[in-house]
Amino acid sequence: MGLIDNQLMYSDSQVLTTTGAVSTNYVDHGAVRNLGAGDRMYVFLTFGAVVSNATLTATLQGTVSDNTFAAPLALTTGKTITPVAQTFYAFPIAAHVPCRYTRVNLVMAGGTGPSITASCTLVRDTEVHLADMIY
Repeated sequence: MGLIDNQLMYSDSQVLTTTGAVSTNYVDHGAVRNLGAGDRMYVFLTFGAVVSNATLTATLQGTVSDNTFAAPLALTTGKTITPVAQTFYAFPIAAHVPCRYTRVNLVMAGGTGPSITASCTLVRDTEVHLADMIY
């Protein structure tokens, strides 16, 4: 994979428990933003250790002005997947998302945890060809 901007990293080897978790970081897109204008953007997920048969659903959440995400908006939801270790997944973000702050909510079902380590970042479509699965 190409270079990853640390400011676009939602999680880095985050351990997920039986119910999942929100990403350890959020991305601040600044006061002037139009996420998805120009190059198509994707949330890129990779998994380290996977020791359960859990399924996972990732949702990009956003908020216009509150980085505490008191009332997050569900912006884009990927399909439910069964994560495989060392596999790259990507799901597209809807164009023209007007949110200043975004994070990823990772929801697990049917597994025993802690069972999955996940890393996710925001990438342009020029990097998405590296994904094993686009969903």
